[in-house]
Amino acid sequence: MIEFLAEYLMTNRMGGKKMKKVVSLGLAFSLTLGGVLPTFSSEPTKVEAAGYEFTKEQQEALDYINEVRKNIGLKPVKLNPFLIKAAENHANYLFLNKTTGHSEISGNKGFTGKTPSDRVKAVGGSSLLEGGIGEGVSYGKTKITDGIKSFLNTAYHREPLVHPELENVGVAINNGTVVVVYAYSADSQNNEISIYPYDGQKDVPIGFYGAENPNPLEQFKVSKSGYIISFIAPYVYTESIDVKITDSKGKSLPFFLEDRGFTWFIYPKNELAYGEKYTVSVNYKDDLEENAPIQNKTWSFTTVKSGISTPTTPPKQTPPKPKVVYADYKDGQYWSEAMLWAIDKGYITGYMNVKNPKTGKVENLLKPMDTLTEGQFLTILFRYLYPNELKNTKPKDPKFDLSVVYQMAEKYKLPTKANFKNRADAYKPISRGTMARILASAHYKKVVTEKDAVKFMYDAKITNGYPDKNGKYPKTYESFGVKENLLRAHIAVFLKNYDTYLQNNKKQVVNGITVDYGRHTYGVKNQAEYNKVMEIVRNELKRVDKEPWVDGRFAKYYDMYLNGDRKENYKVGSLEYRGLLQAENSLGDLVSKGVSKEEIKKVYKLGMIASDLLQGATDPRNGKPASAYDALVNKISDCDSDAQVYSAVFDAMGYNTMILAGNSHADAFVQIGNNWYEAQSLDIADMSKPLSKDGYVLVQPTNGDIYNKDGTFTKAKK
Repeated sequence: MIEFLAEYLMTNRMGGKKMKKVVSLGLAFSLTLGGVLPTFSSEPTKVEAAGYEFTKEQQEALDYINEVRKNIGLKPVKLNPFLIKAAENHANYLFLNKTTGHSEISGNKGFTGKTPSDRVKAVGGSSLLEGGIGEGVSYGKTKITDGIKSFLNTAYHREPLVHPELENVGVAINNGTVVVVYAYSADSQNNEISIYPYDGQKDVPIGFYGAENPNPLEQFKVSKSGYIISFIAPYVYTESIDVKITDSKGKSLPFFLEDRGFTWFIYPKNELAYGEKYTVSVNYKDDLEENAPIQNKTWSFTTVKSGISTPTTPPKQTPPKPKVVYADYKDGQYWSEAMLWAIDKGYITGYMNVKNPKTGKVENLLKPMDTLTEGQFLTILFRYLYPNELKNTKPKDPKFDLSVVYQMAEKYKLPTKANFKNRADAYKPISRGTMARILASAHYKKVVTEKDAVKFMYDAKITNGYPDKNGKYPKTYESFGVKENLLRAHIAVFLKNYDTYLQNNKKQVVNGITVDYGRHTYGVKNQAEYNKVMEIVRNELKRVDKEPWVDGRFAKYYDMYLNGDRKENYKVGSLEYRGLLQAENSLGDLVSKGVSKEEIKKVYKLGMIASDLLQGATDPRNGKPASAYDALVNKISDCDSDAQVYSAVFDAMGYNTMILAGNSHADAFVQIGNNWYEAQSLDIADMSKPLSKDGYVLVQPTNGDIYNKDGTFTKAKK
């Protein structure tokens, strides 16, 4: 088994400077940036870099990595003593505690830090953290180089080794467990493109068989593929690439394509042929450059000759096993790591000493493919969210074995199917859609629609849903599988990914203020002002689901417009004509861009709530009101404070907002789908247009993107 954790930053272009943005490498990866300083069970030894001597095996591993990078056309990397010590410490921790993975638990033997970044910092390597830290772990190896080779034969573990921005590595081995720690450049200036297999490479294996955690083949619902091809272009902002793979006779190969943001993995649908030469052609262009030409990268490689050593089954791996032996546990499944995590945490329990229908023996089972009932799901969810309350709450009805979880569901206003009057549904299978709605409602602390819940599952990277016939993930409501039953395997993965999301999105502290959304403070001076603003906003947002989305004399015409009626169907000047004209002016841009009726109603209502919040505030005409607190509490406002209020309202409902300003104006903008709109008017905004001479970005987007004055975005890959 191979496991990988990424904590690195991607550098992109902005005004001639490199701007670093977070890149997430997968749903099942743990990702933690910054955060609380670790508490150590024993003080780790700090490394003195000067005069540090590397072992022969460490140098051989470095030479192997750099030989591969040289053949690709990338700059070499260096061994770093801080990274080596961090790798050695974690390999020692895994051995001492007979465990796997990337996290360490304070108090355990050999603990030196919860995350790879913590462990690098603990040995004195803080200067390496700016570019980001990654870690790979491989089990059952006899030397470090074997671990490196196994990484290259995968997808996600290969990426850091062949990434243009990799700068330093640390390698270690302990009782067969290889740990590699990566540090990326904080200010890379190269424009290299990485391909693998590289041009002219020989003896390339013919296939990939899922021996990686997470297993990338699970998304395509296949157990094997042809050898994985990778294309990494960290400085090309392209939404898609055009790929073609041909054999020596010019025959095209079908493949699955995985877009991971600046990195693409190409999975041939079938094993490659022995001793065959394959040519890969990739067309791409920079979408951020106006009229950018299409560029091409073409290269070839040759597979291993028949009989040389390409396994048709996954290589034997020997990771440590679960503390309890489960007869149906399998390494390398999409659920394996998540299920062990959930059981270790106590969120899910196994079935102990039961008859195994496959063997007839009495064994311990996980039953990952069993469906969950609503009552079982709520129990798991509350074990995660409110374990003490679940344990200490007394049942209202002792005869109802799920009384406590439904008492809690009622308390937290979760949209369950069952309740105390309808108990039967508590024992029926729960759908993925109902699960998503309950989870998202618990997260937002208010009831959300099923469609909004599915959007949350995608946005939080809890799941990609199901692939389409071309192997791509459309991430639509339909592709989520809302009506399909929730499995134990599903909830283990979803809950672990949700935990990762929460860890990655811990509240940031900006200018001494702990904020809820991105780095937005809404212009306030201190925490008390911030808390008051958010209290006012959230109280008003309770109206969203309780009141009509539009009111007034033209309300019915807004509904008519959303249902397809148009002013051209009526006499000019008639009431219908005027009502539909007003609706068109308010909603036309949203409708023309295909925004759903439900979302149009919601964002329009949010705009009305923001407008209502500003009622009673007066403009002192001195340019001083600058914060949402000024507008909502002090009741003084101008364009700056108004924009901050709109930003707060839309942020609180999960939207991405920003504020652009100039010498005499400021406007809030909200992203709906792929487009940006002026928050007050909901008119579409051309964000590709450069700002005026006096224009500037007052508040950057909530999601961490950087908007540049030239009308381009430096993307943050979450």
